[in-house]
Amino acid sequence: MSPREGVDLATAIATRGPMPWPEARSVLLDVCRGLAYAHAQ
Repeated sequence: MSPREGVDLATAIATRGPMPWPEARSVLLDVCRGLAYAHAQ
């Protein structure tokens, strides 16, 4: 798992519009992994 680089999510959506499902799914999975890690600590 590697951190995402580039612009923040709000800027990306404002610039490009809604994400295609595969990209949104990837972002959502990263968020879930981060939450799981935080809860485990």
